[in-house]
Amino acid sequence: MVRGKNVNFSARTINSLFGTPSIDTPGEMQEFLEDHPSLDTICGLICRENPQWTLSRLNEPIHFPRTTLTFAADNWLRFISARLLPSSHTSEVTRERAVMIYALLTDVPFDIGRFLHRIMYEPIFMD
Repeated sequence: MVRGKNVNFSARTINSLFGTPSIDTPGEMQEFLEDHPSLDTICGLICRENPQWTLSRLNEPIHFPRTTLTFAADNWLRFISARLLPSSHTSEVTRERAVMIYALLTDVPFDIGRFLHRIMYEPIFMD
């Protein structure tokens, strides 16, 4: 509910808003999201050097400095931060943004609506 109105945040609605295709047979994209390459592999492609991750109190990677991104990855981060996951805080790259950049650079069939829907609802259901 936003300002007293029910708002549909389904993957299909998000894709409609952005004019992006839904991937009805999630297959490769769903496998990628559930079992994406290691963060070392992802950073090997999107970073110029091995980034220093900031870790959570549970010792899980949260983000790393944007300054380590390659030129192409940095441009994708700007696009993602301006259009897909709006944020004015772009000095650090979150895990989710790193995964999205990797998918874009490696041509993984990517359902943006499903990815954004998952990111929006994931924190709600986490302990």
